[in-house]
Parts: sequence; structure tokens; C-alpha cells
Amino acid sequence: MRPEDLEQYKLQFPSWASLISSDVSEICLLSGDGPQEQVLWQAFPSARLNNVHRNTWDLNDPGQWNYDLIVGMNVFMYSPDPDLWFKNVFAKCRYLWIQDPVCGRRGAVELGDGPTGDGDAMRYGFDPLLKTRLPHGYDLSKHQERLIRLCAYRLDVPKDLPYGLSHMAFLRGDL
Repeated sequence: MRPEDLEQYKLQFPSWASLISSDVSEICLLSGDGPQEQVLWQAFPSARLNNVHRNTWDLNDPGQWNYDLIVGMNVFMYSPDPDLWFKNVFAKCRYLWIQDPVCGRRGAVELGDGPTGDGDAMRYGFDPLLKTRLPHGYDLSKHQERLIRLCAYRLDVPKDLPYGLSHMAFLRGDL
């Protein structure tokens, strides 16, 4: 997580929570950390927060439990098959909050594994508003009918790297 990400969580999540706070008692945080948990506890002080890691729920498979809200921050960028992950997650929640890069390198290459990569498999855009630099980036506008809120923000990157951009989206699930 970058400092810009945490700043945006603190800025956006309270207003997003005010739209659904009476509907949220069970939250699933996908592979979260302490600062992410803290922001969610502040937004939903009476909700039960389950920090679920990959060994508990591999998003390539349907999950076992239903949630009012699923939150995935810097998670979907690892998806080799975003359509499958979105299908599996939407089926298990009423609402989904995601945050992932639109453009940005975290390693020597923007995507990939190995000695020069960081494991990222995807970048996310929302045509025509947010464009990835990658020709095969995932277009979130295919879920436009689910979209409640969308925001984008610049990432602070070293001067030798191309600009960085990230997004956060608030979407309706299937429940």
C-alpha cells in the first residue's frame, strides 16, 4: 500500500460508508493490513470485519460465505482472470469496494513475475475516463450498471518511471 492509497481510503471511505452503513454488518477484507482494517473499523464501528487471506479464499473459486461488503485494495491487480474473480466476488456480496492501479510500475516491469516483475497480472481502466497504458487492461465499464462511485488519483513515482495512476470503485454485488 502506498501513502496515496491510505490517504484516499481515509478521504473516500467515510462518505461511501454513509451511503450503506445501516446495511453493513459483515465485511470481508481481502488480504488486508492493519491500516486498512483501521479505516474500515472507523467507517463501520459496529460491523464484524473478517480479514480473509488467499489460503482462506482463493478468488479463482466461489467463496463459502456471504458478506454485506467485500473490500479488495491492491488485490485484483494479481488476477490472471478478472472476469472470474469479479463473478465470484459479486456473487458473495451486496457491495464491493476495490482499489487497484490504472497505470504504474512497482518493479522493473509493469506486469509479470520473475526477477524483474512483482507478480502483477492486470491494470484496470474505466473507458473512456481512465485509460491504462496497456492494450489488454481490464475495462471496468463492463460493470457500469453496478457502479455507485469511482475516483482516481495520481501516484507519487520516481522521476525515472512513467506516471502512476490508481482508482477506487464502489460497486453493487449480486446479493
